[in-house]
Parts: sequence; C-alpha cells; structure tokens
Amino acid sequence: MVSVFLMAAALQAAPVNDAWVVVSQRSGVPGPRSLELAQEIAAALTKAGVPSATPPADLSECKKKKPCLVEKARAKGVTAMVLVEIGSVLGDGFGSVEAISVDEFGKRVATVSGEAPDASLKEVLSQKAVATLTKPLKELFGLKDKPAEPVKPPEPPKVVVTEPPPPVPPVVVADPLPPPPAPPEISKPAASSSFFSTARIIGVSAIGAGVLASALGAGFLADTAAASKEIDTACGGTRAGCASLAANRAYSRGYQSQGTAVPLFIAGGVLALSGLAVVIVNPGAEPPPVAVSFFPGGAAAVFSTVWP
Repeated sequence: MVSVFLMAAALQAAPVNDAWVVVSQRSGVPGPRSLELAQEIAAALTKAGVPSATPPADLSECKKKKPCLVEKARAKGVTAMVLVEIGSVLGDGFGSVEAISVDEFGKRVATVSGEAPDASLKEVLSQKAVATLTKPLKELFGLKDKPAEPVKPPEPPKVVVTEPPPPVPPVVVADPLPPPPAPPEISKPAASSSFFSTARIIGVSAIGAGVLASALGAGFLADTAAASKEIDTACGGTRAGCASLAANRAYSRGYQSQGTAVPLFIAGGVLALSGLAVVIVNPGAEPPPVAVSFFPGGAAAVFSTVWP
C-alpha cells in the first residue's frame, strides 16, 4: 500500500515537457501589458510546435534571480522556462527573451533581444523568440520535426491523338426573292387652314381683354362724373371755400375713380390694337405666293391669296 502512494507521488512530481513563459523583470511597463507580451510569445511558440500550455505569469518579484524562478517552475512541474524581460523609456521599448532548463538548475538554452517603439515591440520580440528559441526547446524536449515529404515531379502531359471531324456538307442557300413593289403613294390635297389659327385666337382674346378694360374704364369715368355732380350739390354750386364733408368724400372718390379709369383706357386701347394687328397679320401662317414680272422700264410684283 505504501509503495502505491510513493509511486503516485513520483508520477505527480515528474516534470512535463512544457515551456512556461513568465515575465522575469519589467521596467516602466505596467503588468497587464507585460503579460500580453508573454501570452503573445506563448501562443507563437505553441503554433511553432513547442508545448507551452501553462498560463503565462508575472514573476517580476523574483527580480530575475534564477533560484527563485527555478523553484516556482518546479512547483508548476515544467521542464523549461521562457523568461521575458521588458522595459520602456520615453516611448522606446527594449526587451530580451531567454529559454532556461529547469532540470539543469536554470541553465541557459537560448536567448534573443530586440528594440522597437512601444507600439511594435510585442510583434518584434515574439517573431525573434520563435525564430531563435523553437529549435533549442524542441531539442531539450526531445521533439523532432517531421521530415518534409518528397515533392513528386509533375507527370508529363499525355498526348491525346484526336481524329479530325468529318467534313461538313456545304449548305446551299437559295437567293432571296426580291420584295414586291410598293404601291404608289396617293398624295392627298393639303387641307386648308381654318380662319382661327393659334395666332388669331390670341389676337381675338387680346381684343376682348382690351374691350373689357375700356368698359371698366368707362365705368370708373362715369363714377367720376357722378362724384363731380355730388360736389356741386353739396356745395350749392359754389366750390370755392366749400367745407362740406360730403363734398370732400365725393372729391376723394372721384379722384380715385379718375386715376383708375385713365390706365384702364390706355391698357384697353393697347390690347385691342395689338390683338387687331395679330388678327390681320396672322403670324406663323404660310406667306402668300408672289409672282414678279419684268418689262422694259420697270417691273411688277403680283401676289395672290385666299382670305381664310
């Protein structure tokens, strides 16, 4: 029974092939940021085939002393440690990564260092650590890389002999028949334009608007004459010195009516005359045919038209 317990204790204390990545020293760099660098290096080593399953830790309290670090590694039961030292001064980062053997009391296996700005230091150190520490750590663990598979030369292309296709018989295409002659077009006589063309409709509308404006002007002029009669009635036929309120009101109304009648008369006359000219001239219509004949001593022009 005692031998079984001793064997179990020995198996429990047996170290495992694992590279424990820890922060051994940091200067001017906070703990979380240094742990991010350790985790980045551990993930890169695992991807390269180096076992690193133990979670990274910050062991900067050991102040880079090997006995302290080896003691903590033996407590974890790992075979190797990867010590990460990192620092930063005024935005410029520097660091080193060292692999040691725990079974050999902290013997150095490989080391690498680098400098870069703080923003890119993690990437620089992780790339250098993988390139430098992967092979020594695999040798320490007794791991061998798989031999590369031989590359088979490409097979030469097979020559496939194909028989030519049988000849295609010629296609006889008959000449298309000419299209039938088109029937002769029968020209229709041009319809005579009506009297009320677009221009003449506009002219008649202008005449109507002018007559309406003149009628309104005549109404206001009649109101002016009525106001004048009211003034004479209110003043008793004598306007000089008349102070009648009714006379003043009639004068104001007559003055306004007269001021409105004059512009209406002018506008109505202009509209009526313009509309009459448009009706007579009929712009846009075809010009009448003109015949010119010459004779000794002069010439004569004759034009004929039909009043629509």
